[in-house]
Amino acid sequence: IARDENDETVSITDETLYKNVLITGSIGSGKTSGAIARLTYNLIKSGKGGLILDAKGNFVDTVNDMAKRLGKSQDICIISKNSNWYFELLDERISCLELANRLKQVITLLSTNNNSDSYWLDKVENVLMNVMIILKYMDILNLMTLHRLVSEDNFLKQTLEQVKIKLKSQIPDDKTSFELAGAISFLENEFLKLDSRVNTIIKSEITRLTIPLITDYDVYNQFCVQ
Repeated sequence: IARDENDETVSITDETLYKNVLITGSIGSGKTSGAIARLTYNLIKSGKGGLILDAKGNFVDTVNDMAKRLGKSQDICIISKNSNWYFELLDERISCLELANRLKQVITLLSTNNNSDSYWLDKVENVLMNVMIILKYMDILNLMTLHRLVSEDNFLKQTLEQVKIKLKSQIPDDKTSFELAGAISFLENEFLKLDSRVNTIIKSEITRLTIPLITDYDVYNQFCVQ
């Protein structure tokens, strides 16, 4: 709840919080202090949870000050290179389909001018889902191995052979068997047999996400918890 220029109450309902809120104004007009900060303060005060993407890196101080004044400092979790909080992108508790969709959304955000064709992004999502089915079964669900499976054909082939060997000695439940059969078939008969141009496009889209995360030591430790 806030006041507008006529000192009238302006409020946002709980339902609206799950929709889009657009705040516009010229530079220095008070978008942050007059609207965003007040909204954030009331959300913290009411015990609402949320994710703040602080691109400039200076709003975190404002949020910390608010939380301190409200006695809720312990409720603020800052994920940065210098924090003790970590974020695991690949959570084994989430379905492979959902994980693939989330990574596709991240790739979309990382794309320069958002110029990735939706056709290729759909292909990317399909590859990611099937690769992660393999990763989950082999208990190696991490971005480093994901990157290698996508970018190194020989490593993918070797891993698929290891999966087949494991399947002979450890027969999984029907659901896992069904998913693995589909993943192995897709990766062997479709992904590995794509023509070089299509293969390169799909790999470049996926590695656009994985390379920055696995090559920067600090970033890797922050987002690729083992």
